[in-house]
Amino acid sequence: MFEGDLQEGELAQVTQAIQNAFRGSQASSPRTIGRSSVASPPCDTDATDFDQVEEAEEVGADNIPRARPVRKARAPKVPNPVNDLDVKSEPSLKDFVADYDVKSGFEKYLVIALWLRDGRDINSFTVDHIYTCFKLIGWSTNSNDFSKPLRNLADNKFLSGDSKGYSLSLTGAGKIEDKKRNSE
Repeated sequence: MFEGDLQEGELAQVTQAIQNAFRGSQASSPRTIGRSSVASPPCDTDATDFDQVEEAEEVGADNIPRARPVRKARAPKVPNPVNDLDVKSEPSLKDFVADYDVKSGFEKYLVIALWLRDGRDINSFTVDHIYTCFKLIGWSTNSNDFSKPLRNLADNKFLSGDSKGYSLSLTGAGKIEDKKRNSE
């Protein structure tokens, strides 16, 4: 109990001083309430702010918004080269690709898929096949997710299948056949 003559306004200052003494030097450190943390009010606030914090502690963490857990970004798998892929016998990969006017990444994926199907009779291919062909042609393989264009092409019905094996659809073959250069 505290006895003494205090003038108006001094009670708030004394209350503030007592609360600061109990809090010590950790005036701005966060306190945990439930599963979330709430920062302690700064020292220059009045006593009613502390009452609100204490009321929040009494109510519990039900009214405090929770932050969503942060998910780690999964590093994409780097494709492995296919060592037994014959790219030199007729039609060679470079000659086949040279017959098409491909500019976008999607078109490059489709022309390789067409070469795999028509030139090598490989109806089901993986990202490893595409990656190997990109490397052998000299196209850039600097991508955070090299299989993303394959998934997009499959979503748009230019390819069918999934990461275990894609195949060129009629729509995809038609799209890339439109890019064939005139051989005359």
